[in-house]
Amino acid sequence: PSGRASEYEWGGGFQVGMFYIVNDAWRVGSSFKSNQWISTFHYDGKDENGLPRQMSADFDLKMIISVGTSYIPMENWLIALDIRYIDYGNTDGVGDAAVFQPDGRLGGLDWSSVVATALGVQRKIGDTFAVRGGYTYNQSPLKDSEAFYNIASSLFYEHMLSSGFSYTPNRSLSFNAAYSHMLENTLSGPLVSPVSGPVPGSNFTSSMSADFFSAGISVFY
Repeated sequence: PSGRASEYEWGGGFQVGMFYIVNDAWRVGSSFKSNQWISTFHYDGKDENGLPRQMSADFDLKMIISVGTSYIPMENWLIALDIRYIDYGNTDGVGDAAVFQPDGRLGGLDWSSVVATALGVQRKIGDTFAVRGGYTYNQSPLKDSEAFYNIASSLFYEHMLSSGFSYTPNRSLSFNAAYSHMLENTLSGPLVSPVSGPVPGSNFTSSMSADFFSAGISVFY
């Protein structure tokens, strides 16, 4: 359509998983999400003389392997643990080396594969109310030396604290709310010239922290 700088592309992948109830107290599960293979993105632009120019970028979405378990230590209590391996390092585009090509193009973003862990606890109070708390730790796929190459990339939180509750007045209705705080994370490194490499004495820093609140209503038929 008019005014859209990129063309439509296509992609695909697959996901499989399993869930097993060991006994009344323990449950385990796992899943495998393949790379989402996407055709090369093409963009219409202009060169330095204002003439039409087509640009391209090759990016896929990462593979994710997940395992998890839940445990009921006593009545009204639930503890859950998830561990995920996120394979950024072998994903086209984000995992390719962050080096400039002879024509000035950037080869990739040089992200590393990471492990993420999440732990949550739930306590039911009576038949209608439940409170929850959780902690998440993510390894960052970005190193300080890659800060300049990832100016336009989303920053990653490493630590997140969460809390929430559910109110279920009857079997057909549930009100849910949650709050999370992502602790500040900072990425800092030198500016990089495509010709001469890191610029001596230069520094680029970006940081992020976030708070978000969500609420919803579930209706069961």
